[in-house]
Formats: sequence, structure tokens, C-alpha cells
Amino acid sequence: MGEIIQSRVSGDKIIYQVALDESESLALKGRVRNVHMFSLDLFTVESKMVEKGKDGVTKYFVIPSVFKSKRKSQLSDLQMFETDQKYFFIYVCDKEQLSYL
Repeated sequence: MGEIIQSRVSGDKIIYQVALDESESLALKGRVRNVHMFSLDLFTVESKMVEKGKDGVTKYFVIPSVFKSKRKSQLSDLQMFETDQKYFFIYVCDKEQLSYL
């Protein structure tokens, strides 16, 4: 995981200097725009992973009830990356699909 090593205010923006492991930096594939940061400490909604099939080889993420709706919603993007100890799955959907929140 990376860490913020310095921050400063510049007008109406905050500029962060970030230190990343080489593997995390390479995972960005040279992209420097539309990069989002998050912290494990900010996750507030719990979810579960359900195993099905012989020896639990099929795994499903359970969508928490707080995000469920009677309307059909579709995920528009998924990003997965891993660290030495964890896998991260980031799902992205249109805000309109969750407008009831």
C-alpha cells in the first residue's frame, strides 16, 4: 500500500505527494489522470462472499441490502488488484442507478 508523505494547499486544491511500491506504480500503467485514492479505514458497509459448487470453487459477492433496489442495475466497470495479503475489487456503476441512497 502507498502512503501520503506530504500535502499542501494550493488555492482551492490540496496537492499530495504519494509514495508507492514499485508494483503499485506499475499497476497504474503510466496513467496520471483520473486516479482515485481510498483508504481501508473508510469502508463502512460490510459485504460477504458466498461460495457455491463443489469445494466452493465458484464465488459470488453479495451486494449489501443498502445498495439493493427493485430496479435492475448493471455494473459498468470492475477493477481488481492485489497486494501481498489482499485482493481489492472495485465496482463502478452510474450514480443514477443508486439514486435512492
